[in-house]
Amino acid sequence: EPRQLVPLAIAFGIALGVLVYQRDLGASLLLLVVFAGMLYMATGRKTYPLATLGFVGLGALAAPRLFSHVQVRVDAWLHPWADAAGNGYQVTQALFALGSGGLTGAGIGGGSPGVVPAAATDYVFVAVGEEMGLIGSLVVLGLFGLLVAAGFGVALRAADTFRSLLAAGLTLALGAQAFIILAGVLRV
Repeated sequence: EPRQLVPLAIAFGIALGVLVYQRDLGASLLLLVVFAGMLYMATGRKTYPLATLGFVGLGALAAPRLFSHVQVRVDAWLHPWADAAGNGYQVTQALFALGSGGLTGAGIGGGSPGVVPAAATDYVFVAVGEEMGLIGSLVVLGLFGLLVAAGFGVALRAADTFRSLLAAGLTLALGAQAFIILAGVLRV
């Protein structure tokens, strides 16, 4: 029943509004994806994820126009070599670090995480790629994929709807956050 969703939609709108007002658009995207995913899992209606794709598309078009810092970050992400010593520094250093990891990496502790800004937060996968190389990175991604699959497996086997949605929601939040960060780091 759609009327039952009104209080939930109001609470979601307030939370999303606060995040956008604080200019935390990554967390806004994560909240939107988890909210839509939870609605879909609870109701089975495909309109929720489809509408979310529309909102994300509109947000992607509007955010650089509404927030100057977003435009700077998008430009640096799309064209990092245009200002490699300035706004594109983080992206170019990340690409160099990933490339220097080669196939097998520099070894655990053998990388140079101080060169890449935010290597311990948003760019942690760069440290993995530099130290463990392509092979290690693929293993880490595969293990993470297994973790997400196991989380959804727990959700499918849960004893009741609440536990099922709880497990699915936590798994979706974990997987969506990783996807958002990886997409930014790998420039996909």
